[in-house]
Amino acid sequence: MSIGFALDHTGGGASVTPFHGETFCPLYCNTSTCVVHDGSGLKPQAEEEEGGEATPSDGGGAAAAEDDGDDAAGVAADEAKLSEIYGRLGQIGAASAEARAATILSGLGFSTEVQNGPTSALSGGWRMRVSIAGALFIEPDVLMLDEPTNHLDLEAVIWLQEYLKTYPKTLLLVSHDRQFLNEVSTDIIHFLSKKLHYYKGDYDTFVNVRTELAKNQRRAYEASAAKKAHMQEFIDKFRSNAKRASLVQSRIKALEKMEDVEDVEDEAKVTIHLPEPGPIGRPIVQIEGVTFGYDARNPLFSNVHFGVDLDSRVGIVGPNGAGKSTLLNLILDKLRPLSGEVRRNPNLRIAHFTQHAAEQFDYRLNSVDNMIKLFPGVQEQEMRKFLGRFDISGPLALRPLKFLSGGQKSRVAFAKLAWSKPHVVIMDEPTNHLDLETIEALILALQAFKGGVMIVSHDQHFINKVCSELWVVGSGEVVKYPGEFDDYKNEQIAKRKAAGASL
Repeated sequence: MSIGFALDHTGGGASVTPFHGETFCPLYCNTSTCVVHDGSGLKPQAEEEEGGEATPSDGGGAAAAEDDGDDAAGVAADEAKLSEIYGRLGQIGAASAEARAATILSGLGFSTEVQNGPTSALSGGWRMRVSIAGALFIEPDVLMLDEPTNHLDLEAVIWLQEYLKTYPKTLLLVSHDRQFLNEVSTDIIHFLSKKLHYYKGDYDTFVNVRTELAKNQRRAYEASAAKKAHMQEFIDKFRSNAKRASLVQSRIKALEKMEDVEDVEDEAKVTIHLPEPGPIGRPIVQIEGVTFGYDARNPLFSNVHFGVDLDSRVGIVGPNGAGKSTLLNLILDKLRPLSGEVRRNPNLRIAHFTQHAAEQFDYRLNSVDNMIKLFPGVQEQEMRKFLGRFDISGPLALRPLKFLSGGQKSRVAFAKLAWSKPHVVIMDEPTNHLDLETIEALILALQAFKGGVMIVSHDQHFINKVCSELWVVGSGEVVKYPGEFDDYKNEQIAKRKAAGASL
């Protein structure tokens, strides 16, 4: 790299292309070295012949004067072209482009070394960050971001939301990250029953306003229904009474003229249930003096000490590559430390959930058959009843997984997790690919869960609601953060600003 941004300003637009596999400056050109020529540059009045002196052309003084006039016109034309080029370079901010590119890349977690390396060496997640960086760099009139936080760590999410708060143009954002929406959005568009509903304010404001409107709508519907029922009761009671015929007809006409008041259309509720794990001796996990690294000469972290109990609610934070997932894999016994010890209660049951958890299933099978395949010997009716606790019921439970949405597949994965009645639930970016309703259901389930919880997540709202303590992984150590999550967040913002990672 560095990552190349090809700027196309013909017609007033802009496009960005990462140059994969090449080392390429983030600038397309700069004012000191890049001048676009069409071949009509300055030429000498006379050219030296090979092995001889320069000779004037034929035609005498008159011809020379004519050539001088042509050269003067050429110089003027070149000056006009250069002026136009410099004007365009000024419009696109070429002088500051390299610094802006480096700032954006740094904010999204690219070290200087990575910025100056080939994009072919980057994983898919990091290439997605390149795409986000490119979109921010060209600063389009309308910036559309679809789930931009999915491939970011928490620190990069915090930087991105601070950046977008001051974005000077229109931003259209699709996201399941509630806090990110709160920080960035000024308006919310809610898509429900093939209709778009518009709300002013951030996401929390939308939820509050929508809840209040729903209450008012339900009251209006119930009042209208009660009034109609009362009128219909009168009509039915006195329909055959000749003395009240005119009054009955009047009520019939009034009833016919009454406008229908629609009831509130409730969205489907999502439920997730994690069963009680049962008693177990404490501590259930103890990490004592652990040092780990894939290269013994360069450990990710050293001399780590902590424990996990049934009441633990741990959020693990830190930049990508610091070792967050590695720490989880040590607890899961998928990795062995270079030194130190990870002690686990011999009766301990641990469940592990990742953003790719649904990939463990056979998509050709339905949810019931997948679960029975994983847990042989279970009766179909029992498994259907269990899946129903996760809103996988009726025809949905018998539909092949390939026809289920991402959120529905994740609920089947939650059911698989819950079946083992774990003492500890370990989750690595669990909110990726979940909708907001499923995330809220998962929060409630984890809050009610009687076992321990360890989470790696970039979702600020999720961490805030579930975790009571933070462990920070980075700089070769794992330490318990002394404050609340908001303290950590504000600290990260301050560090970024001090380091010049914010424009």
